[in-house]
Amino acid sequence: LERLVPSNILYSNLVQILTIQPATKAKMKKCLQAIAKTEGIGTLSSDFFEEMHLSSGGDMRHAVLAMQFRFSSKNARQQQSGKDSTKRDTKLSMFHALGKLIHAKRKPLCQDTMEETKMWDDGRGPLEFDPEDILSRSGMAVGSAVSFLSYHCPDYFTDITEMSRAFDRFSEADMFVSRFYQGGAGQSTLEYASSIGSRAIADSNRTPAPPAFRQLSAPKVFGVMKKSSENEVKMDQLRKRLSLASGKIALDSNIGSAHRFVTESLPHMRCILPEEVNYALANLHSYANDSGSK
Repeated sequence: LERLVPSNILYSNLVQILTIQPATKAKMKKCLQAIAKTEGIGTLSSDFFEEMHLSSGGDMRHAVLAMQFRFSSKNARQQQSGKDSTKRDTKLSMFHALGKLIHAKRKPLCQDTMEETKMWDDGRGPLEFDPEDILSRSGMAVGSAVSFLSYHCPDYFTDITEMSRAFDRFSEADMFVSRFYQGGAGQSTLEYASSIGSRAIADSNRTPAPPAFRQLSAPKVFGVMKKSSENEVKMDQLRKRLSLASGKIALDSNIGSAHRFVTESLPHMRCILPEEVNYALANLHSYANDSGSK
């Protein structure tokens, strides 16, 4: 918007900036169910709706297009299965990929697989898949995948020492991801993170829990990070409105982090311009507001 509208107009009292909220999981599920019924797709699993909502970020158009692509591609593959059955789908669904990395199934240890494991023989057969390849085909960012795996993996462990080892690996992967996004690190840093994070459970979980259905869902921290990002945007809009439009306070928009702005400047501004500031604060995400609305 700042590229299209002058700042003194955009942040003036003449303009009300409306934030379009993403569709909730329940609303998206209802819409996609209606489409599936109309198109004769049949019953869809709860994991499918979870994945669609997560991958789309609440964008209904994105979810509908992703659903259309998935089922049209599935039909095309079924029609071509007799002609090119040797070809594989190069794209894995998010939860399918995560399930492979969490369960970490292995080939039986026998004479045929001894050659594959002779360099790292630990008494277990080789993995049935290449973890790095699975992660790359999932379409997930490495940091997001590590968050998913670390959030869900405790249910698949029976030994606390083994689980501790897995979390050590997740911590190392997260360190490489942080270094990459902080700048100054090459692409190989992200590749290290991918390798360590995707193999963490397979390497550590020697005595896995008995097989059972466990539904995957987005880590709670994703919602917290999303709300934190939205709060920073609203605080940035507030300080620009006060400094660029009203001219009453010489407040530079580059004052610093949102934390510094909230702790050092906002309390004083609330006394000087209570109406504008209180209105902005009423629309912020907070644990108190969210708990009170339930």
